[in-house]
Amino acid sequence: MNLKKFFSIFRRNVGMLRAVKLYSIGVNQEAIDRSELIDVLLEVCKTSFGEYPKEYDIYGPYGIRKGASVGLKAFRNKLAKFGHEKYYGLIGFTDNRFGFQLSFSHQIEKVSFSELIVWYSDKIDRKNFEDICQPLLETFNVSSGFEIDIPEDYSVSSETKIRRGWLSTSVVVSFEHKKWIKDVSEGCVRGLFRNNIFNRQQAENMKKIGIEGNFKFGELSFVEIPDENDLKRKRKLLDDM
Repeated sequence: MNLKKFFSIFRRNVGMLRAVKLYSIGVNQEAIDRSELIDVLLEVCKTSFGEYPKEYDIYGPYGIRKGASVGLKAFRNKLAKFGHEKYYGLIGFTDNRFGFQLSFSHQIEKVSFSELIVWYSDKIDRKNFEDICQPLLETFNVSSGFEIDIPEDYSVSSETKIRRGWLSTSVVVSFEHKKWIKDVSEGCVRGLFRNNIFNRQQAENMKKIGIEGNFKFGELSFVEIPDENDLKRKRKLLDDM
């Protein structure tokens, strides 16, 4: 077997990750209580996946060696000892089954935002989008969100391929897919997905292509478009706006 055929076997076996992406934008971030948010996020994982993530990393001066991870007890102890003010992000995960990524205070053309991602393998039964999101709406003060499928050999945050070397991995960091955030106050959206969370400005724009929001969570509208053909049609209408 030649090398091209050999590596094509692995490419065919790449699975998908289902990622719920939530964004807190602008002044909405000021109301985030990080300690409460972490507690709620861990419970969302336990409720949705039957267990807490097994491994954690904290991006900041918390005594975790670069490239290493700690267990749940050490994770909680470090946050209790050093507080929640010094980190700019953190992750939790269980192998390739499920996990979360949380990062704070990014900038897109002077617009500040924070990102919370809950992801899980498509080998796990599809979870209810609202069940994952609802507990996080207030604690993360969500401005907008959606659910997207990403190849499991891609970064769930940057949505770029993970480059693997002999002793290390690297990711090209890109914010191209987040440029919509700078115009979110004018109703700009990333796109249309099977599951979406729109704020009122976004929901008003969606009416132009026949999507009516259901504001069952205050200022946020949950919209599900389960039919693939209907989703493609509405995406084309959005592109033509």
